[in-house]
Amino acid sequence: MNNPTPFHEGYYLRGEGSNYVDYSWMPEATLPLAATIKKLLGINDGDRLLDVGAARGYLVKAMRMLRVEAFGYDVSEWAVANCHFDVTEFMRTSYDPHPMSYDFITAKDVCEHIDPDTLRSMMLDLTSMMRQAMLIVVPLAAVDGGPYICPKDEQDATHINRWALPTWIKFLESIDRRLVVSGGYYVPGIKQANSSWEHSCGFITIKRI
Repeated sequence: MNNPTPFHEGYYLRGEGSNYVDYSWMPEATLPLAATIKKLLGINDGDRLLDVGAARGYLVKAMRMLRVEAFGYDVSEWAVANCHFDVTEFMRTSYDPHPMSYDFITAKDVCEHIDPDTLRSMMLDLTSMMRQAMLIVVPLAAVDGGPYICPKDEQDATHINRWALPTWIKFLESIDRRLVVSGGYYVPGIKQANSSWEHSCGFITIKRI
């Protein structure tokens, strides 16, 4: 398949420009992750969720196993075409920016890949689509433009935004002043592999009140 993005088969399966190797369904990790996100955001059974940067749809599958009406979006044609067979009908390479169309949105390890202008436009869409809350997870730099705190995050050649947490929060606050943005460095149950690198990961929530 002719894929105009760098997120091709080699990216997910062979570590070509990424820190992935054999990116596959791991229920022992993804189901607890989904349960943590569900609890953190207050997602109820039957709520609609959009996972942005869904890759091969593993979080979508896990959320659906936990009775969430989950859907996935990713720019990678290869990832969507090769998603888990259980979620094929729920995965797309585009999204419909219809206002208030999802209760919750997740974007884990996504926003650092997108140039700021494109990211701002996308976030305007996503925040309008969100009825309740969004969770964003990003790798952090100690200072804007500097190296990532966790060395593993340097392995991905597609990372663009090297920001400290306050910069992420300021950027996201500027999207829509009617929304409440908050962030921290730890959420038990998410990104435990980076726990030895203090303040290496940002967990940001955007809420509509």
